[in-house]
Amino acid sequence: MARAGSGKTLLFAHRITYLIECGVDPERIVAITLTNESTAEIQDRLKDRFGIIGVEVRTTHGFANAIAREARTGRVDVVADHRGRERSERRHILSRYDTVPTS
Repeated sequence: MARAGSGKTLLFAHRITYLIECGVDPERIVAITLTNESTAEIQDRLKDRFGIIGVEVRTTHGFANAIAREARTGRVDVVADHRGRERSERRHILSRYDTVPTS
């Protein structure tokens, strides 16, 4: 971990820019962050400083939720917006599923 203001976000934006300069389609890049704040900051830097749009920037939870929604099997109820859920309610929802399908 690096301290605040050490350039982590700028470095992340430079690496994404480098991928695009090497020919990677921005719509095929997914950047994963830890907080909503850093997600917004990276999107702003890409757009304002480098003129890049179309890169998907998500938090780890947002990315996992998107995968779960796309891969829905009918066995698990995916909560569309988990932010308003109480911890006990989320545990209750998860406790209904004692096994995870392997296929």
